[in-house]
Amino acid sequence: LEVRVNGEVVPRGAFASAKAFELLAYLVVHRAESVTIDRALEALWPGEPNRAKTAFHTALYRLRGALRRGDDDATKFVLVQAGHYRLDAARFDVDVDRFEALVSQAREAPQERRATLLEEALTLVRGELLAGLDRGWIDLERRRLADAVRDARVRLAEAHLAAGRDARALAVARDAIAADPLDEHAYLLEMRAHRAAGDVAGIERAFRSLSTALEGELGVRPAPETERAYRRLTGRDA
Repeated sequence: LEVRVNGEVVPRGAFASAKAFELLAYLVVHRAESVTIDRALEALWPGEPNRAKTAFHTALYRLRGALRRGDDDATKFVLVQAGHYRLDAARFDVDVDRFEALVSQAREAPQERRATLLEEALTLVRGELLAGLDRGWIDLERRRLADAVRDARVRLAEAHLAAGRDARALAVARDAIAADPLDEHAYLLEMRAHRAAGDVAGIERAFRSLSTALEGELGVRPAPETERAYRRLTGRDA
């Protein structure tokens, strides 16, 4: 999580405590809703009923202090209503929201515009959501976003293949494989890009890499449909 105010990065040290930074991360993940203090305490201070409420208000105070610019800045950043807390949406521009907006636009865009929108969306991806923060409340959103990024890469590779941009499709397919070395569909896209470029040896290398990864990690072979696609792309389906 990189935090910027007026274009300037706010260092983690400005939050004065790890919990203040984690509270911000929690509220960002749940930015589409309001959360009760009890729910936040359960997520951030589990098993600490005696100190949790005091710790929460201290973390909130430090969070606001880290984001404010100068002594005269009284911006709340986190709004409170009837015991519910939420980010002030008007004060935050979250890259995940921008990513999802671009992906949504790409779904409705004409073919020639689709790749540009997906490329722009994927430039916002800088790795796993909240990498290094191992908390149960992140898991669902982390998986959801990883699936969305995978889908965007697949659609981008498909768009490049449809437009005859074989090299670009290959690069995107390899990005997808790097993110998930067991993603058979990503390997299939790589094989299709090699086929479009007339590189049969590349198809064979990709299939071997997939087979090795699946055997090594899961003890299985590629799915029958993947093997059929491999034979078809190499001209061995006769």
